[in-house]
Amino acid sequence: MNKHIIRIIFCIIFLVTVIGWYFLPINLNTIVSKQIQPSTVEKANITVFSSAYLQKTYEVNDKAVVDKLTKIFNDIEVRRTVSPPDIFKPSLYNTYYIQLISKDKIVRVDIMDKDYITVNDRTYKIVNEPKLQEIYDIVKAIK
Repeated sequence: MNKHIIRIIFCIIFLVTVIGWYFLPINLNTIVSKQIQPSTVEKANITVFSSAYLQKTYEVNDKAVVDKLTKIFNDIEVRRTVSPPDIFKPSLYNTYYIQLISKDKIVRVDIMDKDYITVNDRTYKIVNEPKLQEIYDIVKAIK
């Protein structure tokens, strides 16, 4: 009987640990850093969706601006999702498609709306209030 109780307690601890790890907030820069090292990013392409049908892509070649962009990722906290939504509610100038490009790798970061981000086809829920205006300020400075 004691063995059964110990097994049940072990299973409960294991489940709580796995569930806690799954929903624990992660820094977006940590996720991106697993895909590509920020120091190796040579340029970035930022596509801004200004309405349902209008979009414009900006190429960022300046290393200082690319570093500023990855610094913005430090301020965004996300968590894993079990089932991402089928439909997103994008708002004007808050939906971005960003490609971080190095010599041998491209990482795609889609800021779908104020609630969800996709990194290389994996969707995450935003848990804090991101400062997406800073990305738009970078784009305005490029123009």
